[in-house]
Amino acid sequence: MNLTQKAKEILADFLAPIEAPVSIDATCGNGFDTLFLAQNAKQNGKVFAFDIQKSAVLQTKKILKENGLSEKAEIFEASHALLKEKIPSRYFGKINAAMFNLGWLPKSDKAVITKPESTIKALESLAEIADKNNMASVLAYPAHDGGRSELECVKEYLKKYSPRIFRDEKNPNSPVLFIFTMR
Repeated sequence: MNLTQKAKEILADFLAPIEAPVSIDATCGNGFDTLFLAQNAKQNGKVFAFDIQKSAVLQTKKILKENGLSEKAEIFEASHALLKEKIPSRYFGKINAAMFNLGWLPKSDKAVITKPESTIKALESLAEIADKNNMASVLAYPAHDGGRSELECVKEYLKKYSPRIFRDEKNPNSPVLFIFTMR
């Protein structure tokens, strides 16, 4: 099962009836999740994307431009932990969806990874500014250094939201997808 695709399928169904969805890509990486969210933003929707790596920000801007969706997204070269500080307050209470694809940027420095502290802070901030009609996904990768610790922290934090969990139960190192609503 492709968990990235599974998250997109679930979120696309959720976003379909929303007139002008506002979304967050908490870790824009190569830009594919940002592109997906921008494609689902409809005419008046908006996407806010975050990454600490300049190469990720540049790649995301490039893919959006190639698809004619640059105006749909605002991209921050910043940690997702700063989402509440970076997103304009006029969007507070209007965030419908968020995607977190944790770990490290493919084909880059594997020492630069998401950390439990910043991810939990981002999730806490999201809970404060999300619309009451919201859905989020977190895809965590336990197989890399620091990944198992981050997965366990995310799993513990998300318990209160009773997330749906997808993973290969036979493989303890398989990625884990959490889908949840913050209410």
